[in-house]
Amino acid sequence: MTGAVSRLPEGGLLELALPELGVVHLILADGRYLVGHSGNPSSPTQPVSRYEPGADRLSPRALERIRGALAGVGFEALPPEVPGGPLPEGAVLPGDGVVEQLRVELTARVGDGEHVVAVQGHPGVPASLGPLEPLLRVLDEEVFGTWQQE
Repeated sequence: MTGAVSRLPEGGLLELALPELGVVHLILADGRYLVGHSGNPSSPTQPVSRYEPGADRLSPRALERIRGALAGVGFEALPPEVPGGPLPEGAVLPGDGVVEQLRVELTARVGDGEHVVAVQGHPGVPASLGPLEPLLRVLDEEVFGTWQQE
């Protein structure tokens, strides 16, 4: 994002935004996890970690797994838009109802800057996010907790 206005606040590591819903999830490098609306991720939220249940924030190990997943998918080299995968027909997530394709925008601090990648899919169905699936699986296991619905 050379020359562009930063999307991540100071200390931001990764943002997952769902523009159609106006929802923003923000992970800070110090392990805090914030959720908000319309670009204002201000409500501290407890991550729902498979490996560290009950933790108030993401541990250094969890943050390293997220950084590793970003590197693993080659996030910095991905184009601004990537193809998603199909959603299972009639897929339902508890509490969310029928799963629909959404624009998912991920912004991550990589190297000395930021990189933004968008995909059509659903964060609750990592396989629908194409090349970002491994990253979303790690985010689910460390932050979002939809693994509990498997």
